[in-house]
Amino acid sequence: MCEQNRIMLRDIVSFENVDNFSVHFAQKNESGLEPLDVWLRDRDEFVGWQAHRPKRDMYRGRDYIFALIRFYQDTDEWLFSGVFEITGRYPHPQNYDVHLTEILSPFIGRLKLRNGPGRQNRPIRATLLEYFDGFEVVEILREPYAG
Repeated sequence: MCEQNRIMLRDIVSFENVDNFSVHFAQKNESGLEPLDVWLRDRDEFVGWQAHRPKRDMYRGRDYIFALIRFYQDTDEWLFSGVFEITGRYPHPQNYDVHLTEILSPFIGRLKLRNGPGRQNRPIRATLLEYFDGFEVVEILREPYAG
Protein backbone atom coordinates (compact mmCIF):
# COMPACT_ATOMS: atom_id res chain seq x y z
CA MET A 1 0.00 0.00 0.00
CA CYS A 2 1.25 3.47 -0.81
CA GLU A 3 2.75 5.18 2.25
CA GLN A 4 0.46 8.20 1.94
CA ASN A 5 -2.68 6.03 1.96
CA ARG A 6 -1.82 4.26 5.20
CA ILE A 7 -3.69 5.24 8.35
CA MET A 8 -1.46 5.09 11.37
CA LEU A 9 -2.77 4.65 14.92
CA ARG A 10 -1.14 7.96 15.88
CA ASP A 11 -3.39 9.64 13.27
CA ILE A 12 -6.57 8.66 15.11
CA VAL A 13 -5.46 8.12 18.74
CA SER A 14 -3.35 10.17 21.09
CA PHE A 15 -2.31 9.60 24.66
CA GLU A 16 -1.45 12.40 27.05
CA ASN A 17 1.49 10.37 28.34
CA VAL A 18 2.31 7.41 26.10
CA ASP A 19 5.35 6.81 28.36
CA ASN A 20 2.94 5.57 31.04
CA PHE A 21 1.77 2.66 28.83
CA SER A 22 3.17 -0.77 28.15
CA VAL A 23 2.00 -2.91 25.26
CA HIS A 24 1.16 -6.57 25.69
CA PHE A 25 1.35 -8.63 22.49
CA ALA A 26 -0.71 -11.63 23.66
CA GLN A 27 0.42 -14.73 21.79
CA LYS A 28 -0.04 -18.49 22.05
CA ASN A 29 1.09 -19.59 25.53
CA GLU A 30 3.13 -22.60 26.65
CA SER A 31 -0.06 -24.66 26.91
CA GLY A 32 -0.87 -24.01 23.26
CA LEU A 33 -3.80 -21.70 24.01
CA GLU A 34 -4.40 -18.89 21.54
CA PRO A 35 -5.36 -15.66 23.32
CA LEU A 36 -7.94 -14.87 20.64
CA ASP A 37 -9.77 -18.11 21.46
CA VAL A 38 -9.58 -17.36 25.19
CA TRP A 39 -10.85 -13.80 24.65
CA LEU A 40 -13.80 -15.08 22.60
CA ARG A 41 -14.64 -17.80 25.12
CA ASP A 42 -14.22 -15.99 28.45
CA ARG A 43 -13.27 -12.34 28.89
CA ASP A 44 -12.58 -12.85 32.61
CA GLU A 45 -10.08 -15.58 31.78
CA PHE A 46 -8.46 -13.25 29.27
CA VAL A 47 -8.03 -10.59 31.97
CA GLY A 48 -5.81 -13.17 33.68
CA TRP A 49 -3.46 -12.95 30.69
CA GLN A 50 -3.04 -9.23 31.43
CA ALA A 51 -2.59 -9.86 35.15
CA HIS A 52 0.12 -12.50 34.69
CA ARG A 53 3.40 -11.35 36.21
CA PRO A 54 6.57 -13.01 34.96
CA LYS A 55 9.68 -13.19 37.12
CA ARG A 56 10.78 -9.75 35.99
CA ASP A 57 8.32 -6.84 36.38
CA MET A 58 7.84 -6.07 32.71
CA TYR A 59 5.46 -3.18 33.43
CA ARG A 60 7.70 -1.45 35.97
CA GLY A 61 7.13 2.29 35.98
CA ARG A 62 4.01 2.11 33.81
CA ASP A 63 0.42 2.16 34.98
CA TYR A 64 -1.43 1.03 31.85
CA ILE A 65 -1.36 -1.94 29.50
CA PHE A 66 -2.34 -1.47 25.85
CA ALA A 67 -3.49 -5.04 25.20
CA LEU A 68 -3.29 -6.66 21.77
CA ILE A 69 -4.20 -10.17 20.71
CA ARG A 70 -2.38 -11.95 17.93
CA PHE A 71 -4.97 -12.33 15.20
CA TYR A 72 -3.66 -15.71 14.14
CA GLN A 73 -5.76 -15.88 10.98
CA ASP A 74 -3.63 -12.97 9.71
CA THR A 75 -0.27 -13.57 11.35
CA ASP A 76 0.99 -9.99 11.23
CA GLU A 77 -2.18 -8.44 12.65
CA TRP A 78 -3.26 -7.68 16.20
CA LEU A 79 -6.74 -7.16 17.63
CA PHE A 80 -7.06 -4.45 20.25
CA SER A 81 -8.53 -5.91 23.46
CA GLY A 82 -8.50 -2.90 25.76
CA VAL A 83 -6.46 -0.71 28.03
CA PHE A 84 -5.93 -2.14 31.50
CA GLU A 85 -4.87 -0.15 34.54
CA ILE A 86 -2.41 -1.80 36.89
CA THR A 87 -3.79 -1.20 40.38
CA GLY A 88 -1.56 -3.56 42.36
CA ARG A 89 1.95 -4.99 41.98
CA TYR A 90 3.28 -7.99 43.84
CA PRO A 91 6.48 -10.01 43.73
CA HIS A 92 6.60 -13.05 41.45
CA PRO A 93 4.84 -15.52 41.38
CA GLN A 94 1.75 -13.45 42.24
CA ASN A 95 -0.14 -11.58 39.55
CA TYR A 96 -0.75 -7.89 39.03
CA ASP A 97 -4.12 -6.45 39.95
CA VAL A 98 -5.58 -5.03 36.75
CA HIS A 99 -8.90 -3.69 35.59
CA LEU A 100 -10.22 -2.79 32.16
CA THR A 101 -10.56 0.97 31.68
CA GLU A 102 -12.86 2.99 29.43
CA ILE A 103 -9.86 4.25 27.42
CA LEU A 104 -10.59 3.50 23.74
CA SER A 105 -13.39 1.14 24.81
CA PRO A 106 -15.41 1.61 21.58
CA PHE A 107 -12.46 0.03 19.72
CA ILE A 108 -12.25 -3.15 21.84
CA GLY A 109 -12.51 -6.16 19.57
CA ARG A 110 -12.92 -3.91 16.54
CA LEU A 111 -9.54 -2.28 15.92
CA LYS A 112 -7.03 -4.37 13.97
CA LEU A 113 -3.44 -3.16 13.81
CA ARG A 114 -0.23 -4.12 12.05
CA ASN A 115 3.19 -3.22 13.40
CA GLY A 116 5.80 -3.52 10.72
CA PRO A 117 6.13 -6.46 8.37
CA GLY A 118 7.28 -9.68 9.96
CA ARG A 119 8.80 -8.43 13.20
CA GLN A 120 10.07 -11.83 14.23
CA ASN A 121 11.69 -10.97 17.56
CA ARG A 122 8.81 -8.99 18.99
CA PRO A 123 8.72 -9.14 22.78
CA ILE A 124 5.52 -10.12 24.53
CA ARG A 125 5.64 -7.05 26.76
CA ALA A 126 7.30 -3.74 25.86
CA THR A 127 6.91 0.00 26.20
CA LEU A 128 4.12 1.37 24.02
CA LEU A 129 6.29 4.35 23.11
CA GLU A 130 8.68 1.98 21.31
CA TYR A 131 5.91 0.66 19.01
CA PHE A 132 3.21 3.36 18.91
CA ASP A 133 4.38 5.27 15.84
CA GLY A 134 4.68 2.03 13.85
CA PHE A 135 1.11 0.81 14.37
CA GLU A 136 -0.85 0.87 11.12
CA VAL A 137 -4.65 0.64 11.26
CA VAL A 138 -5.59 -2.38 9.15
CA GLU A 139 -9.31 -2.33 9.79
CA ILE A 140 -11.99 -1.13 12.16
CA LEU A 141 -14.68 -3.78 12.27
CA ARG A 142 -18.34 -2.76 12.27
CA GLU A 143 -18.97 -4.97 15.32
CA PRO A 144 -16.56 -6.53 17.84
CA TYR A 145 -14.93 -9.67 16.45
CA ALA A 146 -17.00 -12.73 17.31
CA GLY A 147 -15.07 -15.55 15.67
